[in-house]
Amino acid sequence: MPLTIWNQSAKRNNMSEHTEQAAVVEYIQRKYPNALFWSTPNGAMMGGGRLGALRMNSLKREGLLPGVSDLTIFEPRGKYSAMFLEMKRTKGGVASDNQMWFLREVEKRGAFGVIAYGYDEAVNAVDMYLSGKAK
Repeated sequence: MPLTIWNQSAKRNNMSEHTEQAAVVEYIQRKYPNALFWSTPNGAMMGGGRLGALRMNSLKREGLLPGVSDLTIFEPRGKYSAMFLEMKRTKGGVASDNQMWFLREVEKRGAFGVIAYGYDEAVNAVDMYLSGKAK
């Protein structure tokens, strides 16, 4: 079933990373209802100033790791143990050094890591991975 959010292609080019990721989550839920996956909200707004710094330090003490991918699909496929998906805006999205480091590290450990620029790349990567065709 197609997602109504993608019916107007003119709007799609201006979607925020949040909106595109939410649409990818909805896609996974509909197409792969038994898949075990979750979001890691590393980029969540902490607030500014002293309060934001206190929140960030508290989360780091609890194990927050900068660069962790946006979505984790914990479904072994082929030679991979899991998929780590980093979402970026279709236009202008740039992966940070921490995000690149994290993806290299998960690949060293037998997982499939990918950066997707927008909804279309993300669902293509998810379909490729969950069909066992990821290389």
